[in-house]
Amino acid sequence: MRIFFNTATLYKTWICIIIISCLTHLQATGQTKGFNAAVVGGINASQIDGDDFAGFNKFGLSGGLKVGYYIKPSISLSTELLFNQSGSRSSLKIGSPVEDIKIHLNYLELPILISLHDWKIDDTYHKVRAEAGLSVGYLFDATTTNSFFNDDADDFTKQSINFVAGIGYHFTEHVAISARYTRSFNTLYENPRTLIRGLLGYFFTFRLEYHI
Repeated sequence: MRIFFNTATLYKTWICIIIISCLTHLQATGQTKGFNAAVVGGINASQIDGDDFAGFNKFGLSGGLKVGYYIKPSISLSTELLFNQSGSRSSLKIGSPVEDIKIHLNYLELPILISLHDWKIDDTYHKVRAEAGLSVGYLFDATTTNSFFNDDADDFTKQSINFVAGIGYHFTEHVAISARYTRSFNTLYENPRTLIRGLLGYFFTFRLEYHI
């Protein structure tokens, strides 16, 4: 297990200050038209391409804050501050004689997305949306269990650049659900001392959203 406290704390604090400062300024000046915010939370089902395991067997938490702005009536830009758990796991079978092998990765992520909205209700909100964009993640905790990587946690890449795509559905103006696919562009692990190929992470997110 390897935890990178100092840099992660600075990273999180810096992002929080920017988001809070922007929201405070908008509230103080009354310039909130077109802006929206949400609290989001759910689960990730993840795996890593290159670790020789198949299936989305690794489950983790996902949660954070979302801020968006409508640049056109049906198009919005948004950014989020998220805590995401991802990684991989050999099997979900309980009582299996084979040792459970896990890679557990905790990230702070900052996605930037463009969303297309449709099916407007009472001129107040859209029922459905499709979104896509990029995210930057910072790895602040890497844990391995019975893994080849047990002694090389430092070699997990601290930053990840990811492609993100998803859909969302509103039950009401404030309550929505969404599903999202995230895949890394850069490798998650590099160690020139070994012959292990670079690992690529990807996961599905299923979450509940409360829009303010």
